[in-house]
Amino acid sequence: MFDGYTSSELMSIFAMQGFAGLSLFSVFVLMAMGLAIIFGQM
Repeated sequence: MFDGYTSSELMSIFAMQGFAGLSLFSVFVLMAMGLAIIFGQM
């Protein structure tokens, strides 16, 4: 599965994917908080 990659390449790939996942998660959290505030006031 990870045959073509060295360990340093795998670590950088996991770091990039983790950062992308965290940034996407933070965007979703901000959207959910905004919607909760907007529709909570109605």
